[in-house]
Amino acid sequence: MGARRFMLEPKNKRRDANTLGDTDDAGQIQPLLVSKKTSAQLLDISPRNVTYLISSKQLACRRIGRRTLVPYSALVKFAQRDHPVPQKRRTAETQSSGDKQ
Repeated sequence: MGARRFMLEPKNKRRDANTLGDTDDAGQIQPLLVSKKTSAQLLDISPRNVTYLISSKQLACRRIGRRTLVPYSALVKFAQRDHPVPQKRRTAETQSSGDKQ
């Protein structure tokens, strides 16, 4: 048999459907779409929180078959937004107990 006339790319440098996308400043390829699990890891939150953000329209997503994928650009925009912390409501009980001091 003759020698191979082509070289396979190393496994870590192959471009598949999950790694196609833009390149960042360091020249690394950023994925176009990521799974909910990967989105959760990137944002350092639980996958359930990602589902909540998607259902409350705070995070964009794309459905491909049964899979729910999140655009990488949507994750970056979400991470860069300000997220005000909701104030706890003072109920009548907490107000009356605070007044007794």
